[in-house]
Amino acid sequence: MDDVENRVRALDNFVLEDEQPIIEGVTIAVNVDQSYSPNFFDVNAFETKWTERAQWKKKLIEEVPFIQKVDEIIAQGTQFVNMIYTYRSCSKALPQLQDSDDPRKHSLYEKTFEVLEPEIEKLKQLMSFQAQSITFLCEQVETLALQGKRDAPSEKLIEQLVRLLDMFALLDAVKSMKACLNNDFSFFKRTFAYLKKNLASDEQNNENHQMYLFLANNNSITNNLKDALHKINGFDDVLAMLADQCARHVEKNLVITPPEEHSLLRVMSYTLFLMDGPGEKNIFRSKKIKVQRFSALFKKTPVVPLFGDMQFTLEAMIRSSPNFDDRSWATPVDEARLAMDYSLGASLGTIRQNHDTFAATYSLMLHEIMLQHAGDITAVPYEVCKRVSDTVLRGLRLLSEWSGLVLRQSAWKYAHPTGVQTDAAEYERAVRYNYNTEERVVLVEVLAMIKGLSLLMTRQSGVLDSLLRRCIHDEVQEFVQITLREFIRAASKKTRAVRLDLLDLRQLASDWDGGIEPADPAIYGQKADKRQKPPVVPPRAVPPSPTQLSLVRSLVYGFIGHKYLGKRGMYADKDFGGSVKVLEEFYHRSAVYRYLLEPLRYVQEMSDMADLWYREFYLELSKRLQFPIEMSLPWILTDDIIETNNVCMTEFVFYPLDIYNDAANRALFDLNQSFLYEEIEAEVNLCFDQLVYKLADKTFNHYKRLASAALLDAPFKKLYEQYAAHMNRLEKSSKYESLQVAPARWLAILEQRHFSLLGRSIDLNALLAERLNKNLRRNIDYAISRFEGNALPFVKELEHHLTSVRLTRDLLTEHFELDPYEHAFHEANESISLVSFHGRIVLHVIFELAYDFLPNFNFNSCTDRWVRTELSFAEEVERSNEPRANPNFLYGSRALTLATAEALSLFSHFFGAEHVRSLVRLVGQPQLPLIVDEVVNNMQLKLHNVIMPYATELMKAMPPSSKLPMFDYGTTGGYGYFQLKLNDLIQYNELRTEVFQYMKEWGNSLAFMKTLEEHAKVTACFQYNAVAPFLGHVPGHRPVDGDASDSPLMKAVRALRATLTDAGCLVPSVVPTLEDSVQRACRLYTPGAHNYSLFKFAMQRVSQVVENAFSTWENSAPVNGVLAIDHTTEFYRLWSTMQFVSCINDGTNPFSSLSLFGHGLYWGGSSIVFLLGQRQRFEVLDFCYHVERMEQAAIKPVTSDGSKENENLIKFLAGVRAVRDLNNNIFMTLEMFSPRPSAPLFLLHPPETENLSDMKVIHLASTQPMAASPVSSPAASSSSSSTARAQAPPATASPRVPPPAVPPPAPTQAPPPPPPARDETPPPPPREPDAPPPPPPTRDDMPPPPPPSRDDMPPPPPPSRDDEPPPPPPSRDDMPPPPPPSRDDMPPPPPPSRDDMPPPPPPPR
Repeated sequence: MDDVENRVRALDNFVLEDEQPIIEGVTIAVNVDQSYSPNFFDVNAFETKWTERAQWKKKLIEEVPFIQKVDEIIAQGTQFVNMIYTYRSCSKALPQLQDSDDPRKHSLYEKTFEVLEPEIEKLKQLMSFQAQSITFLCEQVETLALQGKRDAPSEKLIEQLVRLLDMFALLDAVKSMKACLNNDFSFFKRTFAYLKKNLASDEQNNENHQMYLFLANNNSITNNLKDALHKINGFDDVLAMLADQCARHVEKNLVITPPEEHSLLRVMSYTLFLMDGPGEKNIFRSKKIKVQRFSALFKKTPVVPLFGDMQFTLEAMIRSSPNFDDRSWATPVDEARLAMDYSLGASLGTIRQNHDTFAATYSLMLHEIMLQHAGDITAVPYEVCKRVSDTVLRGLRLLSEWSGLVLRQSAWKYAHPTGVQTDAAEYERAVRYNYNTEERVVLVEVLAMIKGLSLLMTRQSGVLDSLLRRCIHDEVQEFVQITLREFIRAASKKTRAVRLDLLDLRQLASDWDGGIEPADPAIYGQKADKRQKPPVVPPRAVPPSPTQLSLVRSLVYGFIGHKYLGKRGMYADKDFGGSVKVLEEFYHRSAVYRYLLEPLRYVQEMSDMADLWYREFYLELSKRLQFPIEMSLPWILTDDIIETNNVCMTEFVFYPLDIYNDAANRALFDLNQSFLYEEIEAEVNLCFDQLVYKLADKTFNHYKRLASAALLDAPFKKLYEQYAAHMNRLEKSSKYESLQVAPARWLAILEQRHFSLLGRSIDLNALLAERLNKNLRRNIDYAISRFEGNALPFVKELEHHLTSVRLTRDLLTEHFELDPYEHAFHEANESISLVSFHGRIVLHVIFELAYDFLPNFNFNSCTDRWVRTELSFAEEVERSNEPRANPNFLYGSRALTLATAEALSLFSHFFGAEHVRSLVRLVGQPQLPLIVDEVVNNMQLKLHNVIMPYATELMKAMPPSSKLPMFDYGTTGGYGYFQLKLNDLIQYNELRTEVFQYMKEWGNSLAFMKTLEEHAKVTACFQYNAVAPFLGHVPGHRPVDGDASDSPLMKAVRALRATLTDAGCLVPSVVPTLEDSVQRACRLYTPGAHNYSLFKFAMQRVSQVVENAFSTWENSAPVNGVLAIDHTTEFYRLWSTMQFVSCINDGTNPFSSLSLFGHGLYWGGSSIVFLLGQRQRFEVLDFCYHVERMEQAAIKPVTSDGSKENENLIKFLAGVRAVRDLNNNIFMTLEMFSPRPSAPLFLLHPPETENLSDMKVIHLASTQPMAASPVSSPAASSSSSSTARAQAPPATASPRVPPPAVPPPAPTQAPPPPPPARDETPPPPPREPDAPPPPPPTRDDMPPPPPPSRDDMPPPPPPSRDDEPPPPPPSRDDMPPPPPPSRDDMPPPPPPSRDDMPPPPPPPR
């Protein structure tokens, strides 16, 4: 049992509250009714002249039963008010007869009668209730009018009469507002008239007629009451007394809550209207009442709330009186001034100051009490209790003042709708368009202060309740035991009648110490002995009961009534020794006791803002069932906070929603209407969904701007800010926004995990996290969709965009539990779907490579970049449409989007190393083989379907002899020789537009794979360097693959296990899991022992593709049996021709080959030459190289002389030199990744005769001579290694076994076309229908022009004298140079003799 008690005591230290910021109104889990209203059920316990047991001679009225009866009438009247206010027309929902002969007519009327009869019965009860209540009131007024002048009624009785008059005014106003009551009754009458044969009677008809008059006439209740009162003699005296007490309570601030104050103001106007009548009953000339007093009060607050969205204009009631006199009534106040007085903005400064001061004072007081005076309440000094009482009363008055301002401003807006939006609904003009932005901000701030202050006063209210009761107890006891002693002594001494009442009051409220009344000589009119101590007030937290307090106040009111009632007062000042100021002070002080005894109830009542939502009056006025949420004031205020981006108002976003809590509470517990709660709940569901959506978007946008700004360089942001400021000053605008992210106070909102709304505890943080997860996925999808609508260089911006999304997610994880970024990325990228595991980014990269990047971009080996070609020969690419610009999903704001676009524009005009690294990081290492495989497949299709058919046909058009001219021709002669030889191919347009285009694509593919390989290795190296310290990898030490025993992570986990084991603790299951995770991480991040090259494997595939494609190439056998020099059909000779054509720059074409095709063209041709093993023959026998060598050997280089031919030759030579260097670079790169096998060495023995067939070829390996035999394929000859090349002649060739036949790559591949005749047009190259992409080798589907015929090739032209090459250098004998050779009889150079042949190179070791 002791253990159980200890556990129960431990609950006292259990903290239920978390650290969540409280930014909402009061939330009460259990509502306890602590009503302190006097019901007088215990009246028999107190013996005064106001009770039934008292036997006084002048007893004229039993006030207590009357007060109880009035409470019953008001409770019943309140139910009728609620019923009428929430009444909705039934006739609108009932079916209407379209034809009087409808056979369903009788049954329809019967059903209609069944529906309407209960509602009409309620209206009849209302009519009966108002008649009985009027009769009851008139009887009481008549009784009061007949009382003697010395018998004044009690204050409570007058208060009850005031409440009764206010009920009549409210009931009449609500009935007149609801026109649907009369409509439903009219529909009921028609139904009743049809069914009257069976149902009707004269009594019912009479009742229906009276009901019709009651509903049809506006103000029927007021008119009936007025007529009944005017039949009573002296009624105006009673009504004047009521109006006077109402005015006095308002002027003396004896009431606190706004509904009570507004009720007094309404009753004053209503009473004056009831008093005014014909003849002597003209209130503007009556001496019983001062109209100017009320006029001053009405002009200060001319409009007050009535009920819900109904308002009451005080002067309107007075002006409708029959004897209204403008001269007697004060001058009306200007409406503009009144509007300013009703505006909250005029009082906002004072409200802020009072709120801050009171909040600090109250919090300090509460903190001191909890620290210093916790425990026995009797030990708390009275001064502390008095301070608590004054502070709480100050808080109640502040709440009353602020809530009254809000409600009165709302009533003013209802009474004065805006005239701007004339086409809008009446309610929309009164609410939506009637509050400007400033007024909405002020209203939200005041609501926040009201709700915040009410929450502050509600928390720890149980601590203060005891102190408040203690204070009231001590004040009452001090008054009755000490203060009244002097009055009793004076009255006893002079034997005044008031003595008995004073003693009665003392006996009624005294709480004597020890329960025994001490002997007091003051009762007998004697002075107390100086040695006698005054009575001791026992410190108790026991206040007087409601009945007891009401009786005490009634007695005191009787003592001072002569000051308010004049001659109707029972006593005078002389009865109390000349002054009753002390009694007045107690009377005014005790008026607030009922508020201090129930502070929680009145705090809730004064913080109730339900009137700001209710709109039944305007629904009836506009004939609508309900208004949309755009017209609802709570949502208007909430949405305004979110959309205006006011930082100071961010934390107030939930206070307007508390209006829905107030409205729902009133609908259930006051109006008792479930359908109103359902309407509120439906609206709250819509509003809260919108709130979560907007809060998530705003939160995401804020952190997105933070992330985007963090990714920009500080110097760039500084320059951009200077530029924006300069442009704004120049243009005198604010078009250019700042990059600085404005602070936002979202933290308090993001931490809301149990926000209360309509009784539900909502985890707003979880809802926002769910929405933010969706936004993250949508943003990633948006970024990828933008990439899918752009070219491949956009990959750099895609990476930057996704980096900003990742950083946004990282910032949000400080406040939310979000999904991992990788999960969201793979989901949006569709890389983990059931239909695809590659991802959208990889697929679009492959698409762009095949259809746009490789065909339309030019590669530059110097900068290692690709740029878009100036003139494209490929088809236009059709991409998906780029999504519409969304600032939230871009970079958060327009300024950040522009700045980021400006920074990334540096990477938008090319594709280089930065883009490749971004591509590698985005797609990841596992996806790179897929990209390379697709590129190689595309190369294979291009080679088989386009390049090979074109090469075959072009080879047939090559001149039969391509002998290299002698150096004696000179540079100009050699250049002209090749121009004439290749003129037909030079003029062949398809060579540039088609063949060069596809050769460029082939070369771009190789260059791209090479660049991809380089930067993939760099990225992998960076990643390994980042994780190596955690794996335990240090320079000079490389552990076994997958061994994690020496890694720091594993050592830390094992140290943890050892620590737990040594301490004798149970090793949690997470430790083995950590060990397994570390082992898997080491295996994953440790690189393999073999450094595989992706580009090397790609070159192996490409080499196989080339060998398979050229295995069917028709090669002519060399004449000399070794090497074909003048007559050859090998590919290198065709590429030499294409290279020569690419270097020609005669000015006829505005675009050079380099600007159209870049270095990719030469990468394509040189790679094929290299893979076919023809590099050495190409370097020796190339046309361009030969012309450049002729220029090097010339005595006088070619210089510019102004002629066009000379300028073209200079450009040609410059292009050749650049191409030669480029080819050397290409060959070295390819040799590095795909070295060719070493060629066998041969010894060549020149023939002793002119017959080349006598030449002997001896293989060094077998040292046996080999007969000259034709080479079957150029692929059979390959380049040797560097050592072998140094020992073997560069132009050697040897036969080898040809590779096995490889089937065509695709079944739909067409066979190569047959060679055309000399005078026929060659057929177009074959096509593969399904090969991507299938560009035709000709434009506009026209066949290419016929290649030049071998027989039509003209011989090389003789060099002219002007273009004559320089003579050879003179011999030693100074012989004149030989004459220039002519075109017709120029003999070929003699073959070298055997003696002049250099010795053969030595065989390799």
